[in-house]
Amino acid sequence: MLIRYKVLAVSGSKIIIEIAHIERTFDIDGFLEGGVIMQDEPFKHQLLNSLLDECNTYRHNKRLINIFERASDEYNGKLRIPCNAALKVMLWNELLKRQMTWSELGKMVDLNVTQMSRIANFRYASKVEMIEKCLNALDLDVKCSVG
Repeated sequence: MLIRYKVLAVSGSKIIIEIAHIERTFDIDGFLEGGVIMQDEPFKHQLLNSLLDECNTYRHNKRLINIFERASDEYNGKLRIPCNAALKVMLWNELLKRQMTWSELGKMVDLNVTQMSRIANFRYASKVEMIEKCLNALDLDVKCSVG
């Protein structure tokens, strides 16, 4: 899954990026070439980790995560989100809408506290099958496509 970001400002060795309505400042030593951001993997990895940390903060604060809103054309950077992270966002938002806890969901799918805490953590690479099991328990189906 791709989400888009835009560069708000570049100053010295710092860059400010907006992604999913979240502003983040990064140290870009080694990521700039002639004033242009290099679209290399270390930079995108740092950006993804920052986004996943923010998702965890939203979860702790019991807020919906809206990272999949359609971005305007000024958001010209693209960041690939791992499938399991995208599914976790959808699962979290559904739990909030239903006013359910991770513990209640764990009982529904017969998963222990450790397994559920891993599913709840956006930085942990849970198996897609485990997240799908949780979504299915909420009568939600996962449909995959390649394109």
